[in-house]
Amino acid sequence: MTSALRHLNIACFLLLSLVAAAAQRKSSEELYNEAVAADQHGDTQKAIALYQQTIALQPGSVPARSNLGVVLAHAGRYSEAITQYQEALKRDPHNSVIQLNLALARYKQADFEKAASELVKLRKQQPDNKQSLYLLADCYLRLDRNSDAVTLLTPAYQVDPADRAVQYALGTALIREGQIEQGQAVINRILKDGSTPDVAEGLLAFRKGIGTFVNARSMDYNLRALVSFTDEATAAGKRPETRVLRFEQIAARQAPEDIAQILLVWNQDPLWYMQRVRLADGLPVILERRHVVASHCRTLTDADVTGSIYRVWKEQFNLDVEGAEESIRAVNLRREEAKLLGTYPDTAALLVTSVGFMRGHVPLWFERTLYRGDSYEFHNRLGGIQGPSASIGKFLSP
Repeated sequence: MTSALRHLNIACFLLLSLVAAAAQRKSSEELYNEAVAADQHGDTQKAIALYQQTIALQPGSVPARSNLGVVLAHAGRYSEAITQYQEALKRDPHNSVIQLNLALARYKQADFEKAASELVKLRKQQPDNKQSLYLLADCYLRLDRNSDAVTLLTPAYQVDPADRAVQYALGTALIREGQIEQGQAVINRILKDGSTPDVAEGLLAFRKGIGTFVNARSMDYNLRALVSFTDEATAAGKRPETRVLRFEQIAARQAPEDIAQILLVWNQDPLWYMQRVRLADGLPVILERRHVVASHCRTLTDADVTGSIYRVWKEQFNLDVEGAEESIRAVNLRREEAKLLGTYPDTAALLVTSVGFMRGHVPLWFERTLYRGDSYEFHNRLGGIQGPSASIGKFLSP
């Protein structure tokens, strides 16, 4: 073979290689676009498969690895998601979105130490990133590093004292540190409502059950310690009934920002939203508005929310409800609220604001529930200086 022919063969080989490489890049781009489309349409398994195929052709694709991590995390496959985020960060070590997603995946694995470590690094790069602030504060609270939470949150509170997520976390940290008065003053701001006079308000560190409350400091309780409205009404000899006004799945970005922050969900994370009126012997006594983190009970149905949601969480989804933190204050019913509760505008009511948790202090629900003041009352028995015993809510006699 002549030298000229050899050179021609080499040139042809290189040209074919370039063409093949270009075709491969095009193929990986097509796969990536199909994966994005599948993800947007909610076809999780197809999106995972397509992202994996994209990565097989382009192992260095940061967008493909990052997106695959997000889809895996939404599917509850956190260890696999973490691997993808770590691989993406090897190629783009200062990508703040991927850093935050990595920390969130560790958080949802209940690995709060590693999540906090990732978030500290992120906050050095982006000290104004509020999502990392909220998540790091919550990690500190779960790790009982309350003084660290106070140090972290105090400057943020001074800059924006109206930030409800900061109020909630800082108030909690201060109270746990023994600074009860300061913590109470901070957390009370959450309940302020310009259209309703503050007759009485305050943080009650209680475990939640509609009608029954238990001190939240002692968190080792099973679900049966939470008495549902259905059980409470039945025990009082009344016929319980539920009218479901709304029940739908929404994205976290559609929820009020403070609720999404407290529940630690963002963007497309799914939430169940429900509005229910609870009746006893046909009398409306409770108006409930509740957001629930849908990833913990994905198959919740309309039928499930017509009765005790606590029983459904325990018996159908095997959720280990740890308890809740809530506050109670007196309000006057607005016109629409009064109409739903079958009474008059400006009638006195009790507003219960509650955040419920699963074991490990993982947020499960946020609710704002109104109790008719003329039909329901709360009782609390104090046991000396030890603090409150179980508080009891009971129906008033007509």
